[in-house]
Amino acid sequence: MSLRSPKGGLKRRLLLLMLVPLAVLLVISTPLDYRNAVQPTMAAFDLALLNNALALSSEIKTDSDALSVDLQSQADKILRTDSEDLVAWAVYDAKGELVRGDPGLRLRPDAGRMREVYDDLIDHRPVRVARVTLSTTLGPAHALVAETLNKRERAQRNILTALLAPSLLLVILTLLIVIYAVNTALKPLTELRAEIEQRAPRDLRPIPAAHQPDEVQPLVNSLNRLFDQQRQADAAQQAFFANAAHQLRTPVAGLMAQIELAQMQPGAIGEIERGQRLTDSLDQLKHLIDQILTLARADPQLGSSHVMAVVAVEPLLEQLASSFLDRALTRNIDLGFDLAPCSPMGVEWLIRELAANLIDNALRYTPPGGQVTVSCGTLGGTPWIRVEDSGPGIPAADRERVFERFWRGASSRAVDADGTGGSGLGMAIVREIADMHGAQLELGHAHTLPAGLIGPGTRVTISFPTPPRSAG
Repeated sequence: MSLRSPKGGLKRRLLLLMLVPLAVLLVISTPLDYRNAVQPTMAAFDLALLNNALALSSEIKTDSDALSVDLQSQADKILRTDSEDLVAWAVYDAKGELVRGDPGLRLRPDAGRMREVYDDLIDHRPVRVARVTLSTTLGPAHALVAETLNKRERAQRNILTALLAPSLLLVILTLLIVIYAVNTALKPLTELRAEIEQRAPRDLRPIPAAHQPDEVQPLVNSLNRLFDQQRQADAAQQAFFANAAHQLRTPVAGLMAQIELAQMQPGAIGEIERGQRLTDSLDQLKHLIDQILTLARADPQLGSSHVMAVVAVEPLLEQLASSFLDRALTRNIDLGFDLAPCSPMGVEWLIRELAANLIDNALRYTPPGGQVTVSCGTLGGTPWIRVEDSGPGIPAADRERVFERFWRGASSRAVDADGTGGSGLGMAIVREIADMHGAQLELGHAHTLPAGLIGPGTRVTISFPTPPRSAG
């Protein structure tokens, strides 16, 4: 991978930029250091071997017609003594014939120099040979001393180990120092990433930039500008929703008022039924407008930032009871509330909308004489809200599609129990708000309704996450 490539982590790129040159330096310097250390060591071994050859040459004697070597057995033993290597010696005359010594140690034909040290073989074993040529009355005499390479190889291994061990230790220490330095240098970026990852999707609070390093502050400032622009866009969008709600509701309310006045005029008896149908249609239009605006405000991709807090659900449902009681009495539906302490973390107006849509759906599709029960409580630390009705129920095949926007099942289309059709948005709003709060939504048939009521009923349960202890 190229070091200039934008792919890969910044930490990895910094480590490569620092460690690759260090590795190249190690690869280049180690052979040079090894050669510089080995050469004088091998020269010292050669000098010792050459001194032995000089000592041997001093024992060469010249008789009247032949050469001899005056080397006693004790001296021969001393010459051959070596704790690691095998030592051989030999003396040759001017004709190249062996005078005395080991016949395996042969004289090289090109022995022209007076002294030399060279590599050779004895019985196929590599040896180092020192040769000293001595001038005599019978011509040149050659003294040779050879030894195997054991102590030389051991010295080379020791030198290599002595060089590599500190170098590797230095590399490891350098690597640790570099990793520590890179981690320390990148710690502000790591903390910045962690802070952003822990934020909620709509948390647009500015990131504190005062204590950030100079290199990170431009990034933080850019993020804060982006957050500010998003907050302004959210505020403008919320203002649009508020204005749209007002502009849409005002003419609807005016039309409804005019129809009611027309129905109250003398001679308008024949128009009462038609006026009632118009009123119902306008009520349905108003309900649809309210649900569309609620869905838009609740959508995390469109709505503003929502600050979570502890919500007391019990009094909230008590307030909703008065809003739906007249409608339930008009349609002869037993609307009951079974409330227990329930305090999830959430947004109060969103939880109110969630409960209101559940109750509205239950009343809308429950026939006269039916029953709707609203309950809340806490089970094992988990807050929950539940709405049950005695309506036609939702078939198992439709229980997932019921959360789609503007979708209405066959049973809901067939039942216009309150005289108006639903918009198909109520359960979509419920699912959207539940997802925003991380709540689980269960949908099934009712279980606690008295026998004899029409329909299997529907039971919707919203289970909120257990709030943290500090929230209480």
